[in-house]
Amino acid sequence: MPLRWKMLEGGCKKTFANMDTKPLEHEALDLITSLLSRYNKRYVKMSFDEDGADFYIVKKEESESSLILKCLKGQSKGRNITNRGEDVVIPKKYVTDNFLAFVYVKKEDTDEASTYMYSADDIRNAWEHKEDNYRLYLPKDFNLKEEHQKYLFNKKRSETIDLLLDKVGVERNEVDVNNLADAEFFFTMWQKTGGLPSIEYIRSIFSVDDMQDVGIRFYIFLLCASVIKNDSSDFSHSIDWAFSWLKAISIDSEKLVLKDNGQIFYSDVAITYSRTWVKEILSMNNEVDGFHLHIGDSEESIDAYVMKNGEYGVVYNQEI
Repeated sequence: MPLRWKMLEGGCKKTFANMDTKPLEHEALDLITSLLSRYNKRYVKMSFDEDGADFYIVKKEESESSLILKCLKGQSKGRNITNRGEDVVIPKKYVTDNFLAFVYVKKEDTDEASTYMYSADDIRNAWEHKEDNYRLYLPKDFNLKEEHQKYLFNKKRSETIDLLLDKVGVERNEVDVNNLADAEFFFTMWQKTGGLPSIEYIRSIFSVDDMQDVGIRFYIFLLCASVIKNDSSDFSHSIDWAFSWLKAISIDSEKLVLKDNGQIFYSDVAITYSRTWVKEILSMNNEVDGFHLHIGDSEESIDAYVMKNGEYGVVYNQEI
C-alpha cells in the first residue's frame, strides 16, 4: 500500500517567505546570533516564522535512555532610532514562558548600537499592554536611559538563558510535532547537535492520518531515527508504507556506494521487510555525517541515505 500524503487542516498557514527581508532585520538577526555564539549558547536559525520564533536556543540533556533537547524561542527585532522613535510590537499569543525577544537598537549618527534581551516576564511586566499585543516604545535617546540598561544583552545577561532553559518542561519540550516545520526543525537540530528526536515525537508524525508532505530528506531522516530508536509500536506498519513510497519515488538507478563504516542498528520489529537496518556514515573525523537506510527482504530492497549537508538518495534493488 503506497504511502499517501494529505494536507493538514490549516497546514497552508505556515509560509517559508515571511521572514522580514529588510536589511536591518537581517543585520539584527546576524548580530544577535553571533552574540549567542560568543556566549556559548547553541542556536538554530529557522527558514520560517514558527509561532514568532526566528531561531531556537537549545540545550542538550542526555541520560542513559534518551536525549532531550530543551528549547527557547527567540525573536529578533531591529530598529533604527537615528531620526525618530520606533515601536516594537509582539502579539501576546507568542509570549509564552519559553519566549525571548532580542531588540537591536541602532543609531547611526553616534555609531551607537545596542542589543537588549527581554524574557516573557520582562515583556509582561515592563512593556505596554495594547489589546492583543505587547508594545515597547524606543525614543531617540533609548540607549541612554538608565532603566533599560538591565536588559542590555551581555555575558552576564546571557546567564539568564541558562536559568530559563532549566525551567523548560522536559515532557513537552516546548515543541509540537505534526508538520513540515517540525520535521525541518528536528533535522536542523540533528545537523547542529547530533541529537535525534524522541520516539514519542517520531510516533506523533507517523500516526497523523491527514498529514502534509514532510519532504523526502526529512522523511528518510525520521525513518532512520525510528530504526535507531527501535520503535516497537506501529513501526512495522510505517516501514511497509515507507517501502512502497520510496520505491515509487526512487531517484537513482544505480546501486549506492556509501562509506557507511559506522555503527549498525537492526530493526527487531519490521515484519514484511525483515532485512531492515540503519548504518552510520562517518566523516573523516569519525563523526556521524549521515545515515544509510536499508529496507528489504529476499526479493527486493530499498537503499536510501541522508546526509547532514542535506544530500539524500533513494535506490530500488531487485534481487536476481
